[in-house]
Amino acid sequence: MYTSETEFRIRYSETDGMGYVYHGNYASFYHAGRTNLFRELGINEKELEEQGIIFPVISLNQRYLKPVRFDELIRVRSILEKVSPVRLQFRFEIYNEAGELVNRADSSIVFVDRDTRKPMRAPDRILKQIEAVHCFV
Repeated sequence: MYTSETEFRIRYSETDGMGYVYHGNYASFYHAGRTNLFRELGINEKELEEQGIIFPVISLNQRYLKPVRFDELIRVRSILEKVSPVRLQFRFEIYNEAGELVNRADSSIVFVDRDTRKPMRAPDRILKQIEAVHCFV
């Protein structure tokens, strides 16, 4: 398992008419957290895409526990839980300024060949970078 944390200040545009973070915006928080986790592991998403490797989200299950409002500082904990040669599974936990868990999600991505649109094995160097932090399951 490998864990990364990313902080965000909630912008007004991310809230809905009730004053809470709009539910659809949570996916962008997970994406930014996952991108940060990859950076920490030395994985560059842009380079992979340039090499014809894409990684769509194939599942996302989220649970809203407490509302988050405009100008709150949140902390997104991104956890790489399971790794296979073609799929990565993540857990995301979002905490408010008081340290309370306000949202959690489970998500999976799969490595896909951009041209054929078929699942593919991740490049060996990527698997080695992940294996180096002992999160290969």
